[in-house]
Amino acid sequence: MKAAAFCPGHISCIFQVCRHRDFMRTGTRGAGICIDRGATARVECWRGEGIEIAIDGRLDDAPVTHGLLTMLLPEGYGAKVDIVPDLPPGHGFAMSAAGTLATGIALGSLLEISEDQIGTAAHVSEVMNGGGLGDVAGILCGGVGVRTSPGLPPYGEWQDLGHDPKIAVGIVGPPIPTADVLANEDIMAMVNEVGRRCLDSFIERSDMGALVRTSRQFAEETGLITSEVREALSALDGQNASMVMLGNSVFSIGEMDSDLRTLSGFGEVHRVGVDRSGPHLLR
Repeated sequence: MKAAAFCPGHISCIFQVCRHRDFMRTGTRGAGICIDRGATARVECWRGEGIEIAIDGRLDDAPVTHGLLTMLLPEGYGAKVDIVPDLPPGHGFAMSAAGTLATGIALGSLLEISEDQIGTAAHVSEVMNGGGLGDVAGILCGGVGVRTSPGLPPYGEWQDLGHDPKIAVGIVGPPIPTADVLANEDIMAMVNEVGRRCLDSFIERSDMGALVRTSRQFAEETGLITSEVREALSALDGQNASMVMLGNSVFSIGEMDSDLRTLSGFGEVHRVGVDRSGPHLLR
């Protein structure tokens, strides 16, 4: 049995980590953009044993995807997964969450697993395995979203604000290990205080200009901004651009062609749009 699915990625702009003993209540409050670049997963399932995951054709531990598979595969079934991300992992575009949700959607079509079960398994695996914590929720929200309560429904609450910007993104430095940042208590104490304040401020305005400005404020006040990101933002004049969390990456909603030319001097660039189609099966 074989199936394939696609899942959009996500740019996190502001976040506040909220932990709870119940994984369904654990996650982030925050704001971000669901983007039309994501990950495609091709899944083969059989009666037998074993899980094999490859990313761009290379075998990978892929702990978040592996965790989902162990939760969803019935006893006596094995699976092989090939994930192809549109953007490089480790740069803040939620490729791990996207690959995991795409895997779940493809597997669900083969084994009649509900979307609610898939979303729950992806979120729980993200929490357990040190992923982005809010990436699954951000993707499921879709659009330009604000998450006012952490976790998944019925606990998590979110809203698509309806904006539709064209976005330039640039990858300007090496990957940042998300799990290492989330495990640092001193950093997270600062992130959560600044994140709470910035999110509350953004909710009062909720327009795209406010999102970018507040995102930049969040990056600066938390100290998460890197030297590579700061240099790229300076070249863009920083008015309509900010840091992708958590990555050595920049997003801009300014002048698309001009911003792409500027960012190309720092590394790989992409044009992206807002996604509202969500994770879906490929026929």
